[in-house]
Amino acid sequence: MKHSPTTAGLSSAVNLAATTGNGAREAQAARSYGLRTRPDGLVELEFSHTVTMGETSSVGFVYFSKLIDWQGQYRELFGIERIRNYMETLGGDTTMVTHSCSCQYFNEIWFADRVLVRITVPWVRMQFAQGVFEYYRATETGEVLAAKGEQVWMSARRQGNVFSPGPWPQEFLDATRELGADTSRALVA
Repeated sequence: MKHSPTTAGLSSAVNLAATTGNGAREAQAARSYGLRTRPDGLVELEFSHTVTMGETSSVGFVYFSKLIDWQGQYRELFGIERIRNYMETLGGDTTMVTHSCSCQYFNEIWFADRVLVRITVPWVRMQFAQGVFEYYRATETGEVLAAKGEQVWMSARRQGNVFSPGPWPQEFLDATRELGADTSRALVA
């Protein structure tokens, strides 16, 4: 099932699926993303996003900074749906921080466009993991690559206000392996 998810709506759907006890059928219905294996063996998570007026300029195109916002939003949705236990521990002494992020823009995205946000995780090395984001504008005739971005995440331990490199939990490594990530050099808990 694909729709324009919100964090609150997704959390409710995931909680509903988890608490009603009907298992896989309801979990599938609550899932807000699609999966697709690419020719290079990586598995893409695909989220569908409909552009709202609040994400655009007065002319109608999406502010470039919104695509960076979407990286964070869809990274969190990936976490909620694929590594939920780990995500619920964040904010204590274990955390995942964005080490770097970037985005290249190729085509404008406009109000009411449907955008397919595709995420892959090619690798996990030491305390770092790479997330690649591709933004496709869905049209009546196909898809147009609008932008491509990247984030590097870092697993960290927090002591007060100081962060130091930390190992990745097994749940994170299992989820990224399922997506085709090379985890052979990951720092393991």
